[in-house]
Amino acid sequence: MYKSFSHITILPFCVFPNVTSFILSVITAIDMESMVNTVTAWVENPVKFARSHGIALSHSDLDEDVQILILEGFLLYNHKLLANMCSERYYLSIPYEECKRRRSGRNYTVPDPPGLFDGHVWPMYLKHRQEMEASGVSIGMSSSVF
Repeated sequence: MYKSFSHITILPFCVFPNVTSFILSVITAIDMESMVNTVTAWVENPVKFARSHGIALSHSDLDEDVQILILEGFLLYNHKLLANMCSERYYLSIPYEECKRRRSGRNYTVPDPPGLFDGHVWPMYLKHRQEMEASGVSIGMSSSVF
């Protein structure tokens, strides 16, 4: 749920020389209010939420007492309200080398300019992780993968 870039008209052969305007590795790039509203709607009525999003439910789904919503993203716990909505919290991390390898293998509409990972993405990940840890958010499990 990233904030809209609807004010930008993308035309054929359009070039974005200043890609840093579109960096999505900071919490201000995410529409956290919309995310909180979406999670709240699911928590209040998972069945209604599923139906309103075109998810077909079976009769056994309707009878389930336990509903599970999994949220993914490294900035989730930096937003206090959203963090507090989570009954269980897990934080999985991967080493720098693996993260850089995965990021470089992605195919973005507007590709990362050279140096973006080392100059911005990884430092912002470390900054936000440190802020999350300093905020006292209780994490059920935190581990490095790989």
